[in-house]
Amino acid sequence: MRKILIILCLGVMSLPASWLYAHPPEKVVLSYDQDAHSLTAEVVNPVSDPDIHFVNRIEVLLNGKMIIEKKPPRQNETMLSEVYSLTDVKSGDIVKVTSFCSWGGDSKRADSNRVSRQVVIKPKGCIQVSLRSI
Repeated sequence: MRKILIILCLGVMSLPASWLYAHPPEKVVLSYDQDAHSLTAEVVNPVSDPDIHFVNRIEVLLNGKMIIEKKPPRQNETMLSEVYSLTDVKSGDIVKVTSFCSWGGDSKRADSNRVSRQVVIKPKGCIQVSLRSI
């Protein structure tokens, strides 16, 4: 009986340790095709098992207003690539993409499961990209 109790205690103590391995996606790479009015977001999120650890949500904001919220169907072991039609963007607009990982951070760091990247739309042929982890 004592062995069972010890094994149960060790099992319960090891559960929170798995949460320490939670991390946001590694990076988001954005490219905007002005002729096609499309934004490609490549989310780099290396995982060992994409069935349980994956990018579970992507948000696209245009000038601070959410215009797309999508739950991607699946990612592979290294990344996820999505293309979004952005017909209403114009020069000077700021497009921000935030990706969320299914393995959120711990409860003390509620924002530790996401990473963002933004693009400032410039006159044709130019874009400005900045990275900011949230």
